[in-house]
Amino acid sequence: MKKVDSFQDLELREDLLRGVYGYGLKQLSEIQTKCIMPIISSEPPLDVVCISSSGTGKKTAFSIALLQRIDLDHQAYSKGAPQALVITPTREMSQVISNHIKKLAHYLDVKVLPFHGGVSTKETIQALNEIQHVVVGTNKLMDLIRFKVLNLKYLKLIIIDRTGCDWLDMYDQQILRIINASNKFNLQICVFGDSRNIGSIEQYLKDPIYCELE
Repeated sequence: MKKVDSFQDLELREDLLRGVYGYGLKQLSEIQTKCIMPIISSEPPLDVVCISSSGTGKKTAFSIALLQRIDLDHQAYSKGAPQALVITPTREMSQVISNHIKKLAHYLDVKVLPFHGGVSTKETIQALNEIQHVVVGTNKLMDLIRFKVLNLKYLKLIIIDRTGCDWLDMYDQQILRIINASNKFNLQICVFGDSRNIGSIEQYLKDPIYCELE
């Protein structure tokens, strides 16, 4: 796989690269040099497990990767059917991540919808009457699937944030329900955490690439 040392080496879409630099990012962190390219350049898409400690740039890595992977052609997709899900363990992280993605997507016509505790289910359902490229949330996302308002037929990428979650068996169980509700044809699953222990999620990964910091 191509070795990358800079954001230009990733060959990102032009407006995404503008957003990256506009956000103030100047160079790739070590973990970003390892994990972004396997997510965005493999065809068929490869599952990726990215392991490093907090503060090493994992959030930016998966935000850039998903913004590169999604299709911006609004005519090709249905309302309420995101192309990417980001699943987080807490509503605080859901808020942080959704805002981070929006900032990097400043020059892109990308819709990012957060859903977690404290967010109105009614307002979320109304928002899903529009195109939403990315939905970010906790395991409460399963509620939207049960209500049949979150359509997973176009889902191509699931990002799972497991940082600090080794003990959250219930979190993993809900994630597995979301995966099982998805169309698994060419579904790419990427796990980001601080430990190689990714629980029962591992059984759903197809020959994953492991990207780790020593």
